[in-house]
Amino acid sequence: MYAPSLPRRIVCLTEETTETLYALGADDLIVGISGFTLRPPQARKT
Repeated sequence: MYAPSLPRRIVCLTEETTETLYALGADDLIVGISGFTLRPPQARKT
């Protein structure tokens, strides 16, 4: 049986996805965000 590995890099196309990943502590997996993302503020600083 094939078991896919977890994502290692994530591009967030919506602000909600970015916020959720930060809330889950998975912000280290984010490699790109939408230019419209304003929340959370620390996402724009990376």
